[in-house]
Amino acid sequence: MTERLGPDQSAANEELTPAERLALMQTQHRTLDQKIIELQSRPWQNQLLVQRLKKEKLA
Repeated sequence: MTERLGPDQSAANEELTPAERLALMQTQHRTLDQKIIELQSRPWQNQLLVQRLKKEKLA
C-alpha cells in the first residue's frame, strides 16, 4: 500500500536546503536543551538519560 503525500508534506528521502537543515537542527537542539534542563532541575535526576541527551545534541 502506497501513501500519497500532500502538497505540504515532504518525503523522507527529499534533500533539504542548507537553510532548512539548519532550521531543523536548531529546533532539535532547543527541544533537547529543554529536556536536559527539565531533567537537571529534578532532585533525583536521571544522569544516564541526561548524558544520552547531551550526546545526541552533539551528534
